[in-house]
Amino acid sequence: MENIEIENLLKDNEKIELLRRFRNAAFHVQKEYFSEKYIDLISAQKSAEWVSNLSETFGRYLMTEIKRFQPIEK
Repeated sequence: MENIEIENLLKDNEKIELLRRFRNAAFHVQKEYFSEKYIDLISAQKSAEWVSNLSETFGRYLMTEIKRFQPIEK
């Protein structure tokens, strides 16, 4: 199922790349505690708003999809 709101958020290639680098840094030990991979996303303009919107939109989408596959209670 397609979700236009998610698709629109995922058009921001710059933030996608910053989020990818942040994720990689979180799962792979970095030499520096405050790696630029963290700082770059945190300091990007409107990144907190974008990440929050993406997370909330994915959450709504997943809840809708999960409900579609749950049996209807009688």
